[in-house]
Amino acid sequence: MKYLEKEIYDRIQTGDSFFKTLTETLTNGFWYWDLKNPSSKWLSAAFWKVLGYELIEVEEKELTWKDILSKEEYECDLDYAKFFLDSPQAHYNKSIPFQHKDGRIIWIKASGNVLQNNKQDGSRMLGSFHLVIDQQLILQDSYIGTYEMNLIDGNAYYSNEWVASLGYEYEEIAPLNMDTWQKLTHPDDFKKTVTCMQDYISGKIPSYSVEFRMKHKSGNWIWIEGNGKITRRNTEGTPQWMSGYYKDITESKQKEGDLKRVKILLDKSFEIAQIGTWEIDFVNEKLHWNKETRNIFEADENYEREYSDGLMHYKEGYSRLILSNALNNAIEKGESFDIEIEIITNNKNVRWVRKVGFPVIVNGRCESVYGILIDIDRKNKLIRNLQFQEERFRGAFENAGNGMAITFIDGKFQKVNKSFTQMLGYTEEELLTKSFKDITHPEDLKRDVKLVDKLLYGDKDYYQIEKRYLHKSGKEVWVMLSVSVVRNENKEPIHFVAQITNITQEKEAIRDKEKSERRFKEIFDNTYQLMGFLDLDGVILEANRQALNFADLKEEEVIGVEIWKTKWWEGQEEDQRKLKEGIKRAAEGEFVRFETINNDRYGNKVTVDFSLNSVFDDEGNVISIIAEGRPIQEMVKARNDLADLNSRLKNILNASVHVGIIETDLEGNITLFNKGAENLLGFNSTELVDRAHIKEFLPRDEVVKNVLKIRRDDTLDIDNFNIVLEHIKDYPLHYEEWNFIRKDGSRFPGIMTHSPIYNKDSELLGTLAIITDLTKVKEAEAEIKSLHEVTKDQNDRLINFAHIVSHNLRSHSRNLYVLLDMLRNQQPRIAENEFFPLIMKGSGNLKETIDHLTEVVAINTRTADKLKTIHLSEYVDNAIVNVKGLVMQNTCSIRSYVEPDLKVMGIPAYIESVVLNFLTNSIKYRSTKRELEIKITAIEQKDYIMLCFEDNGLGIDLKAHGEKLFGLYKTFHGNEDARGVGLFITRNQIEAMGGTIKVESELDKGTTFKVFLKKAHASKDVLV
Repeated sequence: MKYLEKEIYDRIQTGDSFFKTLTETLTNGFWYWDLKNPSSKWLSAAFWKVLGYELIEVEEKELTWKDILSKEEYECDLDYAKFFLDSPQAHYNKSIPFQHKDGRIIWIKASGNVLQNNKQDGSRMLGSFHLVIDQQLILQDSYIGTYEMNLIDGNAYYSNEWVASLGYEYEEIAPLNMDTWQKLTHPDDFKKTVTCMQDYISGKIPSYSVEFRMKHKSGNWIWIEGNGKITRRNTEGTPQWMSGYYKDITESKQKEGDLKRVKILLDKSFEIAQIGTWEIDFVNEKLHWNKETRNIFEADENYEREYSDGLMHYKEGYSRLILSNALNNAIEKGESFDIEIEIITNNKNVRWVRKVGFPVIVNGRCESVYGILIDIDRKNKLIRNLQFQEERFRGAFENAGNGMAITFIDGKFQKVNKSFTQMLGYTEEELLTKSFKDITHPEDLKRDVKLVDKLLYGDKDYYQIEKRYLHKSGKEVWVMLSVSVVRNENKEPIHFVAQITNITQEKEAIRDKEKSERRFKEIFDNTYQLMGFLDLDGVILEANRQALNFADLKEEEVIGVEIWKTKWWEGQEEDQRKLKEGIKRAAEGEFVRFETINNDRYGNKVTVDFSLNSVFDDEGNVISIIAEGRPIQEMVKARNDLADLNSRLKNILNASVHVGIIETDLEGNITLFNKGAENLLGFNSTELVDRAHIKEFLPRDEVVKNVLKIRRDDTLDIDNFNIVLEHIKDYPLHYEEWNFIRKDGSRFPGIMTHSPIYNKDSELLGTLAIITDLTKVKEAEAEIKSLHEVTKDQNDRLINFAHIVSHNLRSHSRNLYVLLDMLRNQQPRIAENEFFPLIMKGSGNLKETIDHLTEVVAINTRTADKLKTIHLSEYVDNAIVNVKGLVMQNTCSIRSYVEPDLKVMGIPAYIESVVLNFLTNSIKYRSTKRELEIKITAIEQKDYIMLCFEDNGLGIDLKAHGEKLFGLYKTFHGNEDARGVGLFITRNQIEAMGGTIKVESELDKGTTFKVFLKKAHASKDVLV
């Protein structure tokens, strides 16, 4: 202790705040304590004097703090030292029983504070002592009552505070002796208190400390903590007096009980919930797991994890990184964490866990992290499964073939699927603004609402009804509605789930069935056929009105009677035999049909087409027979007439002696060969019908040529008749010229028209070939060819004549026009003659007419060998440039969409003239109502290029002028400068190049000219 004594005297001499503290608190001595070495506490001489010691005696006997305290008090004081090191701001204030030199107990209050500004960094505490003279002051340190007991005679003193803690005044329970004590103490605790005191006095236990219950004046039991010590002994050491205190610990006992219950409940909850606890002790470098944590990690109860391997139980990668970051933040920043990660158990299983951690910070340093561990592997799998189920439900809901809807409890739609919206014609957004009441048929609403109420009140969990919705269009939609209620954990309804099956068709089918049954009955009674139902023995069950009227019978005359015994079959023994045999066969499931003679109401014998048809049940058993008869008197007559007709047709076919008619089946085999075919080909029908193929008289080389003409494929089987069948189905009147082979091997030219033969169901049955002899036609063709050559020669002579005439007329007309012009210049007065202008104009017109005729002759005499390959876009672009002045003058636009790689066969001058003529015509005949737009396009076709000139000008009335549009001297708009020659020449130029021209036009809308020019083949043509 000497170092503490020296240290405190040094402080006194420095005069710092320590001295002020000392003088202010000094009463019965002071003390100076090394908290890091708590057994070292320096006590001043004044304090030792209070306990009966002189300082020299203390030094000689080396007395210390430990020598004047009970063992319990001393150990308690050591614990206080640790507390004040961790909590230096706390104040020390405690009444302590010290052992006086003569053996008495002296109560002294110790008060003090940790010194914050010394070089020992808060490891020193300074305090003072105050002698407790009045024993009641001890109670001020939180004790509620005190006592002092004479152990010799049993008399005891209890403080008023102790009496008051029981709710009494002192006088109410006096005298305070053992009887009073027993009366107030709980029966279960009295013996325990007496035994504890006796054991303490006898030395069996080191101290008297007991918890027991005493009855409060209010009747409640309160918990008391009793403590006491022997304070005086006689010279022989026998205890004489015992002093102590009683403290009301009811609240702490209740809290302790609550805490125990909570701990038990918490431990049990953790066990039931399989929640583990854990701690990482950084100070002692230990890991702590409770039982549940070990179970989660599949570790036995003796398993100990090494501190350095703390992260090894966690899955490498994401989980280990997340945990490492969480622990670092807890250590460095004091942050708690709550994470979900994967662990690797001792059995190498992977599990999802939830790990929650809380750091413990002491003096700014994290000493440990503790928390809980929850196995959420099953939960995560359940969540994933739930998510999967939700996805499945969502998929089933959204893609269900039936309608589905979720509604709030007020009936408003919360969610609807696509099938439901399609069923009613609304969009999803429209339905979500409505309730089921808004779309339910008024006649069905009351019943539906009543069932919904039963769901809400718990009378039902589910209902199913047929009802009608109203489609957006207003029509009725019949549905089978199934509704269930969904409730929360409190059994309160939260929404309805409805499945809606559209049964409109079924409803219509039922109505149709009922209607059909009515119609069947009506048909059954009113049908032309004679009908009835028989049992399997031939007894009549039902007969229709026609059957009864046929023989003038009534139902009661035939129902229950065997059919062959009725008036219908009287006198027809052979037919009765057929009928009985037929009923037996029909009873076994066979369809029976035969013609019979029945008696009508007039006694006439009528031929009837009679049949017996079996009726089966669902298992295939015959349950009844339908008897049906149809009078066929007229059909018998028609059958006989048909036989006559066939005979006549055969005669007609044979009468066609100059036209061959041949019928084949689907394989090309001959099935009919008329007399004309026999005459043309020299065969007899008996030689070919059902024996020969049609190719018998067709040259092989021509067969190959014609088949390849149908399909250009060298791999085809030439003898496959299906090729011919497919072709004549597409071209039902297909014909070809052939050199047919006669029986004698000679050949003759002819034409064969090949057509398909169909039955009434449009099924192909075969072909019909009609052969005509072309021998005389070919002879006529030869004669015509000869005449054509003569005509060509004459035409060439006419062209030459046209050239001579046009040349000579043009020379004379020009000479005449020049002479008149010279005469006017030399004799100006002659121009004043009224006839001279007329002569001059007539001469000019004659010259213009002869020029036009000359141009036409020139066009028609140019031949195709002068055609050249021309880049169409170049001529179009040049023409546009040439009319640029007109375009600017008349404010119009020309757009060309002709591709630069398009080439045509033509004469350059003609192409240029055609394009220029169409452009100037469009400008000349423009509309004054709108700005002129001209569009030029070129479209490539199979053998031609279609060049289009489209404008929005005046247009042409094609109904009035269409036929004479391209005629010479035809005009349509009344323009003074119109001559009616341009389109005539243009068409002639186009036709001279092997092309054609078409026009589309509408008045006041515009005109489109379509010019078709031959497509060029660059490989062998010259480009221009």
